[in-house]
Amino acid sequence: MTPFEEYFTDKILTNRSDFWGGPIGTPAGQAVTGVTITNGSKTMTISSSVTGSGAYLSRGNFNTTIFPDRTGGDEVWFRLLISDMNLGVFQQNFAVSLFSGGTNVTPIASSIVSRTFSTNPAFIEVIVPYTLQANTESMELRLTVRSDAQSGTNRTITWSELNAFNKTDGYTVAIDKVETGLRNSEYMYTFFERSSVMSKAVDNNSTDNAPRIQDEIDNAIQNGGELIFLQKNAIRVNAALTVNGPLAIKGKNTQFRISNPNPNKELFTITTSDRFECRSIAISPVDTNAQITSFRFTVANYDSIIDSVSFKDFLHTNTSALFLDNVNDFVLQNCKFLGGPTALAIGHVAPTNNVTVRRCRFESAFDGIYAKSANNLIIAENIFRIAPPLTHSNRNIILDLASGTHENVKICDNQLLSFIQYSVRIFTSNSGLLRNLAITGNYFKDLSGSGFSGPIRITGIDSTNLPAPLSIDGVLIQANQILNKQAACQINDVSNLNINGNNIIKTGTSSGVVAYALLRCPDPKVLSTDNLISGQSAT
Repeated sequence: MTPFEEYFTDKILTNRSDFWGGPIGTPAGQAVTGVTITNGSKTMTISSSVTGSGAYLSRGNFNTTIFPDRTGGDEVWFRLLISDMNLGVFQQNFAVSLFSGGTNVTPIASSIVSRTFSTNPAFIEVIVPYTLQANTESMELRLTVRSDAQSGTNRTITWSELNAFNKTDGYTVAIDKVETGLRNSEYMYTFFERSSVMSKAVDNNSTDNAPRIQDEIDNAIQNGGELIFLQKNAIRVNAALTVNGPLAIKGKNTQFRISNPNPNKELFTITTSDRFECRSIAISPVDTNAQITSFRFTVANYDSIIDSVSFKDFLHTNTSALFLDNVNDFVLQNCKFLGGPTALAIGHVAPTNNVTVRRCRFESAFDGIYAKSANNLIIAENIFRIAPPLTHSNRNIILDLASGTHENVKICDNQLLSFIQYSVRIFTSNSGLLRNLAITGNYFKDLSGSGFSGPIRITGIDSTNLPAPLSIDGVLIQANQILNKQAACQINDVSNLNINGNNIIKTGTSSGVVAYALLRCPDPKVLSTDNLISGQSAT
């Protein structure tokens, strides 16, 4: 009830006569000895000689069809305004009961709010939450004299108003159902402006939810900025959904199935520079061979995050499960990439800056991460592995830096367990430059079988007759554990190279396998303290 208490304003009491008409429900009551019920004025009067126990005022026979857009599971609030009594006397003498179809569905006492509502005259405000059990329910709300009520004073109580609010759907039309009628969208209450949008997408894996979810996205951007999916089954979407403002999408491992007839399209198109968040959903194509993807950022975007999202079975050879272009200060974390040729493509269309990929799981047949833009790129604490039906990945991390200057790349504390070509493959071509690369604290397990493969291969532009710094400059390879079948580190045309503190263990049967194969690397710092196991030589 906290959001209601914090955000609901007194606008509901202002100029009511301009908006209302037509009754909802039937005033009723039950009198006992010494208690008078006046239905017309909705008043109960209790004489001083009796407690009045068992008497009640009620508003009954109103149906949940008063909410135009409702479904089972919606949370609603019933709000009573009561006059002619102070709060202490009310709480001591009266209780609120809620019935659906004659069954008592009163929520626990701690969830019912009663408080003084200051206006002229003063009201007691009582707020009763309820979760709709079906699309249609016959409701009754009772105000009953408690069995332990106190006698000794005359008590009069008037039921001034009954309001009903659909909390779940309130963000769209500011629904306010009142005993005297319906008002729709004359203004938005502060509460509704700040509330989350609860998606009503149909989770039967067949209905196209694209139009409904697009409306929900637009409403959420205009109001609370948050769209929540709690559906248990798969949600089908047959068109791209556009996000053009600040938005947080939150699920509960909610499944999205994409079926977009247009090739090279995505589930979410982000067309805003504002922060975008997506958490705890799973995305997969209906047709696993369709050329579609999950998210695409089409303009410069800042400070966004994708967290705990699962990407599964994007199998088309000309797509990736996720494209990151135009992003700045972006975090991808706790995600799973399951199946498909390439999991994550960074900077293939437009440059990126300050991208962090951490604590993700990559199970891809070809490439785990393929980056063409690497300014301040961090790849940390991820696992690259295989699971049936996959038997291997070709490459785990690729940096293909074609043009411009790329600075400050960290590849650290990853487990790289699935490669048959290269685990970390970095190269530049044409005018591409890389400055400051650290490969530290990783665990490499080599599944390769040829001299054209290996755990780490770094290739700069041919530096014959060129002075330092070369196209790749400032490389640190430190504190890695490498199980190698081929040369553990194959490095060409790199200046200011420092290799130290690694544990390199030969696991292949080829004779002549070495720890390092260096070509045109001026004055490399390769420390002899590295642990070379199984008889291999340093270079």
